[in-house]
Amino acid sequence: MCMVYYLGTDGEAPRGPWQESCPAFYVSDVETDVLPSVRQKLPHANLVYLGSHEGCGCGFRRADECAEEGCDDDATVEDHRALAAYLAALPSSVRPPQIFGCWSGDESAPIDHQREISVSDILGRTFGFHEREILTLRQNEK
Repeated sequence: MCMVYYLGTDGEAPRGPWQESCPAFYVSDVETDVLPSVRQKLPHANLVYLGSHEGCGCGFRRADECAEEGCDDDATVEDHRALAAYLAALPSSVRPPQIFGCWSGDESAPIDHQREISVSDILGRTFGFHEREILTLRQNEK
């Protein structure tokens, strides 16, 4: 089972597909079978899937793995840098962008965590995503 991350934004959300020959951060369309469940959590005009070098969301840091000592794996650090750059480049909109993360198949499960963060927080060594969490991005600090 894999972690999956979805971004909701009212502005443009460019896509960059997964490339098996060059595994890295990517952005793709949300699969149609989970779209209704994700839309309930992220009621934005545009929804996209955020993937890591592992081909899913498992390459992003999870809070339970990195909270105290941090994670320094080069590929994971690069995924977080690319994610932060992508989020920083999003156009401003009335509603702030949000990220929802969960285990694949848990898209309709209740939300357990909510946080407001800045894009720079994602770059911190001890930053990690929680399972079934909604992250709201502070727009004035993107």
